[in-house]
Amino acid sequence: FLAGCLSYDHVAPSRWLGLLSALGLIAAIAWTGHAGAGIGEMGALHLAADVLHLIGAAAWLGGLVSLVLLFGIVRRDVYASMLLAQDATRRFSILGIACVGTLILTGFVNAWLLVGSFRALLFSDYGRLLTLKLGLFAVMLSFAAVNRFWWTPRLFSSSGHQLQLNSLRQLSRNSIIEIVLGIIILGIVGVLGTQHPASHAWANLQQ
Repeated sequence: FLAGCLSYDHVAPSRWLGLLSALGLIAAIAWTGHAGAGIGEMGALHLAADVLHLIGAAAWLGGLVSLVLLFGIVRRDVYASMLLAQDATRRFSILGIACVGTLILTGFVNAWLLVGSFRALLFSDYGRLLTLKLGLFAVMLSFAAVNRFWWTPRLFSSSGHQLQLNSLRQLSRNSIIEIVLGIIILGIVGVLGTQHPASHAWANLQQ
């Protein structure tokens, strides 16, 4: 169904149906992990947080890939396409802020439910792997912040096309680094999904 919608993306209803289908596929991943095993109100909270977390991550990484591809096209015809690059960067900045806010909020909920305590974070395999993930996420955020607050304003500068072209190169480079970090984080998340949550492991050690 999604492939069919993408084949007819020049039709507006097809785009919306494709978006809803993609969101549904992303959200379904939540039922394959720890969140899918929860019960009661806390289980529902965990599942909701995981769904939003997955959508935020997918939107951020997917948006970055599209942005880098667009930057590559613009750099080959910078004079004709700079306005397109500026508009896409502005829109992605808004999307990126929403995604980061969602990831931080839902990540806190997931950590609270799966880790439970600071000691469990430090003294369990799950917690140490999660700490590595958080460290990489912080680095990823650093590159995103440099793009947002340093290179993006220069892309809109009226000082000349050379400055805009250099900003475009730097935005593209930093975005590629973000994508690589994001892929590594996804790999860590996959490993975390195969391990017992830190809260369970720590409780067993305490017994």
